[in-house]
Amino acid sequence: MIFRLFEYAVSNPEDGYEKTDADHAVYRMPKQAVVFLKGKNKKRNKLYIKLILPDDQEVEYSVNAVRALGYTPKELVENDLEILLPFQIIRMYNKVNDYNGYTDEKKNIFLSDFRNMCADIRNTMDSLLTDERITNDEYHEMLNITCSLEERIYNNIDDISKKGVDSMLNEKVMLRDDRIRAEAEERRNKELAEMMINDQKPIDEIEKYTGLNVAALKSIAQSLGKTLVI
Repeated sequence: MIFRLFEYAVSNPEDGYEKTDADHAVYRMPKQAVVFLKGKNKKRNKLYIKLILPDDQEVEYSVNAVRALGYTPKELVENDLEILLPFQIIRMYNKVNDYNGYTDEKKNIFLSDFRNMCADIRNTMDSLLTDERITNDEYHEMLNITCSLEERIYNNIDDISKKGVDSMLNEKVMLRDDRIRAEAEERRNKELAEMMINDQKPIDEIEKYTGLNVAALKSIAQSLGKTLVI
């Protein structure tokens, strides 16, 4: 990565690369950060890198390090890190392999904590959408990533789906799927109505096959410059 940056600088002298004389140049490297998706200790907020150059020359520098699981969903938003919200679903990943060996009481505690985690993630996403900090498409993209990670990481725990522990996430996904299907059906019915109106089919027949009412059909006919056939 470092040498690619240098190569980029040399090929783009206007971006941070400055030649000071015939033998010297200065390259101002772009600001970098490393995100640890499973890291929890947010006090370790620096990653120190030693770059060893030819002739044993050494340069040590630091980049910001974000330990994603060191923040609650609310803290991620406060620090403009909401893009990491979907990865909050892996907070309990280290307990997954032990689940089948838990007592019933411990399983119930795990499932309760899991339900609360899902609720916290979704409620935070809902707030972002309500406050218009993310778009509807971004909201559903984040939700889909969260659900995909949940399915991949917790797929061996049947109790999660059996007891509806992840319903806080899945309900929103299903609502979106229902909305998409409804919109697609509405488009198909409108296209069919346009075709039948152009073919001068009777209005009662168009109603029957499209499910659209007379008012909707009159509006479509008007947009086509046609008159409905009674």
